[in-house]
Amino acid sequence: MRFSGRKVVITGAAGVYGRELSAAFSGEGATLVLADRDEADLAAAVPAGLPQDRVTLHAADLSTDAGIDGLVAAATAAGAPDVLVNNAGIYPFIPLLEVTPAEYDRILGVNTRAPFRLMQGIGRAMAEAGRGAIVNVTSSAAEVIRGNGVPYGASKCALEYLTRAFA
Repeated sequence: MRFSGRKVVITGAAGVYGRELSAAFSGEGATLVLADRDEADLAAAVPAGLPQDRVTLHAADLSTDAGIDGLVAAATAAGAPDVLVNNAGIYPFIPLLEVTPAEYDRILGVNTRAPFRLMQGIGRAMAEAGRGAIVNVTSSAAEVIRGNGVPYGASKCALEYLTRAFA
């Protein structure tokens, strides 16, 4: 029970990786703050058998400032989390010459801007508490050029840079 008494925030909790991360941390005793866009998907992602007093669900659209600010407020309301896992990401595969500016902005907004703002907001609370760890989930797409996934790859390159900078 390495995370007993510790609070872990996981974005993209309803996705494949988010569910695995939630199960692993809850299995080690963590109290979870799970965030994702869709409330129904989020509720279905709660690890089986996890007591309700060890989980908080927070539906948040991380493409918006309101969604990000709401998650920071929810995650820090009862004190600084011990761990933030920036796992949320969108990965539409669109041929490079067909990516619209709006689609590019949306991908980088969720994959790069949201983690940046969450690291600032939640990281500030962690620094004040004198403890905390931030994990950013990236991808081999940061290293391998794929003509139909360039904005996604660029967002993961940027996230790796931000990870080093915040460290």
